[in-house]
Amino acid sequence: MSPREEAREGLMSTPEDAGAEMARYAITRVPADMFHYREYRYTRLSDALAQAKRDGNAASGEPG
Repeated sequence: MSPREEAREGLMSTPEDAGAEMARYAITRVPADMFHYREYRYTRLSDALAQAKRDGNAASGEPG
């Protein structure tokens, strides 16, 4: 969740506050890949592939 989204959710009062808190505690933000398979989201491709293989969905032509 971005600082702007956190501010909208009421977790931080403003995006600037979130940035200041991150700087204060040396917290960094990094982009992360997300793999979607059916209604699930995976942070590791190997997990998504393993589930698809368990489901027998290889080369079915159907989207995730």
